[in-house]
Amino acid sequence: MAIARVQGEIDRLVMQSGLPWTILRPTFFMQNHLNFNAGAIRAGTLYAAHGEGAMAVVDVRDIAAAAAVVLADPAAHEGRTYDLTGPEALTEAEQMALISQELGRPVHYVDVPLDTARDAMAASGVPPAVVDWLTSLSAIVRNGWGAGLADGVQTLTGRPPRRFTDFVREHAHVWR
Repeated sequence: MAIARVQGEIDRLVMQSGLPWTILRPTFFMQNHLNFNAGAIRAGTLYAAHGEGAMAVVDVRDIAAAAAVVLADPAAHEGRTYDLTGPEALTEAEQMALISQELGRPVHYVDVPLDTARDAMAASGVPPAVVDWLTSLSAIVRNGWGAGLADGVQTLTGRPPRRFTDFVREHAHVWR
């Protein structure tokens, strides 16, 4: 997977740098539905190449809270890696069902074959490296590799990560 190789190489370089380090590894961001998918959700259909794979989506505010703990006492976290996920793994269809329920109208998920997604991105001028990264992320989800849950948010902040349903309730106005 292109993105996993890049991230793994960066982690390796950081660990071998000789500098003090702490690595935070967040998963898929809930805020993608605000920043990139809001128009599609408002229109009633999200097209993505994620198949039926689930992802442990995390709220970026939880990532920020975890990072703040590390930055407040870097020495206490030196040489550690924290995986940051939400408390549940949900498919795109399940996420759209929760959004639908909150909005009181249907929002559908339509799976797009990886080759079709790749071709569409390339045709719209997305740089080849970015096409590789994005399709590799989709392949990770499709294969079920994005569904693992971790306790990094709880460990660092002392509280559980935000649930997707709470995120949806808080941000439903964006999709109305």
